Amino acid sequence: SMKEIVINDKIKFYKKLRKYRSFWYRNKIFKTNIDDEEVKEIVEALNIKKRKERLAFIYDNCCKKVDKFNKDKNVCGFNNGVCRYHQELGCNYKNGCCKLCIYQGPTGCRTSNLSCKLFYCKTVTDKFEVMKYSDLKLLKLLTLRQRLIVLFEFFSTREQILFDAYIGSVFFYAIRISYRLIYNFSKIKKLKVDIN
Repeated sequence: SMKEIVINDKIKFYKKLRKYRSFWYRNKIFKTNIDDEEVKEIVEALNIKKRKERLAFIYDNCCKKVDKFNKDKNVCGFNNGVCRYHQELGCNYKNGCCKLCIYQGPTGCRTSNLSCKLFYCKTVTDKFEVMKYSDLKLLKLLTLRQRLIVLFEFFSTREQILFDAYIGSVFFYAIRISYRLIYNFSKIKKLKVDIN
């Protein structure tokens, strides 16, 4: 049977996360008495022993947290499809930062991209309190390479991001993201999407 590790101290727990997510703790079950939603989520993630499943759990839960935080806020100030920044500039570009993305649909994004969910222009951050990477403690369970992929892979699908974070090769990732950006922008050109 697997040995149990009971988490009673939140500060010590966060300090030991790097160790707890390692190979050496794959046969340990984590439990906690701490009444804290984030600690409970991290403990739940640590108890998912399959790497791919743990990665998906972390990613999906972070996306849900950002969506919940932003629900009904309209921080980008969309009015007739034009964001706050473009309204201030006096231009009528539709869909703001997403105007060049092939995954935008008539009712918003057709995928779940954490990179995009956490991106805000200065016009927004100057006026509103927004969720930041540092607010998502679950991300501490990812390696630095995985965090970089998950946080900076714009204009990609959830599945593409999870695959890139899972495979482990920075070189392979760089080739995939370059190809994807070229493909996305060529597809937009072919479809003659009106970005005005």
